Amino acid sequence: MKLLQVWIVVLAATAFLAGLATARLMDSKPPQEPAKFELFAERFCTEFGIDPESERAQHLRVVLQSYEEDKLRVERRHWAVYQAAMDDELVALGQQYEGRFRDKVVPPRQRALYDSLAGESPAATANR
Repeated sequence: MKLLQVWIVVLAATAFLAGLATARLMDSKPPQEPAKFELFAERFCTEFGIDPESERAQHLRVVLQSYEEDKLRVERRHWAVYQAAMDDELVALGQQYEGRFRDKVVPPRQRALYDSLAGESPAATANR
């Protein structure tokens, strides 16, 4: 395999692994703050004279847990919209750097070879 082909494979593998890492981060749950709600529940019970072991205190914990789950669901839904909004900008950024790579790194006499190996990738075709 020629050196240029090795670099193309390395760049493609790096992009693939970066995508996997991003997907894993996006899929993971944001850190929860159980202490915050537990402290709230304790303070609420104290303030309103509710026995922490009573049925009302249990209902309070269920309501707080439900709130946390609904809040996470809303955050995840908006995170998807946020990610979608970034896609065009990230594609443009990838095209910009692919152009820099092609024009600044690949020797002029080998750009035709690079172009043929890059094929029909969106970044490669947008910069020609």
